[in-house]
Amino acid sequence: MNPTSVTAIRWLHGSSSLFMAAFADGAMMVLDLDKDDAPFRPENTILSAPGGSGEAQSLTFHVSKPILRLSTQSNPISHWKISTKSVTAFAFSPDDQHVAVVGSDGLLRVINFVHETLYDIYQAYYGGLTCVVWSPDGRYILTGGEDDLVTIWAFREQRIIARCQGHSSWVTGVAFDPWHCDDENIYRFASVGEDAKLILWDFSVHAIHRPKARSNIVSSRNGGTGGGGRHRGSSVSSQHIVIPPPPPGGLLGAAATTAKAPTLHALQAKTHVAFLQPTVVKTIHADPCVAVYFRKDIIITTDKRGRICMWRRPRPSPIRH
Repeated sequence: MNPTSVTAIRWLHGSSSLFMAAFADGAMMVLDLDKDDAPFRPENTILSAPGGSGEAQSLTFHVSKPILRLSTQSNPISHWKISTKSVTAFAFSPDDQHVAVVGSDGLLRVINFVHETLYDIYQAYYGGLTCVVWSPDGRYILTGGEDDLVTIWAFREQRIIARCQGHSSWVTGVAFDPWHCDDENIYRFASVGEDAKLILWDFSVHAIHRPKARSNIVSSRNGGTGGGGRHRGSSVSSQHIVIPPPPPGGLLGAAATTAKAPTLHALQAKTHVAFLQPTVVKTIHADPCVAVYFRKDIIITTDKRGRICMWRRPRPSPIRH
């Protein structure tokens, strides 16, 4: 179905057979283990639905599906074409309503997974983006990339929060620590990179100064320039919002639907973006790191030689009376 290499793969939450895969040609597919694979050519499907206005290639988002008689028997369930360059990583929001996608084109795309609609596009300073993750409450997205930076994006407010400067080479993995993200809006996360470093970061939105200028929006789905939470609430776990059912042509529909133009956010000057300093910096491997994971008692890191290291967390200090 796709002759290029698979670059990322994730199970769909709550399913033992459905999963999504990303490919080196900029395509993504939803597949079912219980269905047979059949020859599939996106240009021969029922409908190819552009999600952009044609102003820039980065706005392109095509959804394709097999013809109706094959859709119940064979893969793929859905095919997305989001770029001409490789998709490097993607992550589902905690409520599984949205997916954040990064690629070697240096763009972060936020897509409504249920309605298969491209919402927002953000840019790196230069080079590709390599990794992405959501905060446990769905309010923030982290990305890392070839500009040696970790970037914090506010999903609901549609803006950049801060750039995190500490690595001296490409950032290859990012992860939030769910045991240190509390109700007071204090978040801890980690990053690893090709510099073999593990860096821990702590941030509070109230402690980081806001950028001097708001993001300039090039294209808006609704013709406006403000976030306004027009589609932000569904992926914030503290917002009890009922998600409407997908329209015909949604993820499991028979045909794709035409979406409105997404929002392309202009790249802000570095002087207008807050910079976050690291809390802990430690060289932990002899070779470039690949990924980092948090568990309750340990932090797990991996490197390009296939080594897996487990780092025990400090024990909480006893409470003195």
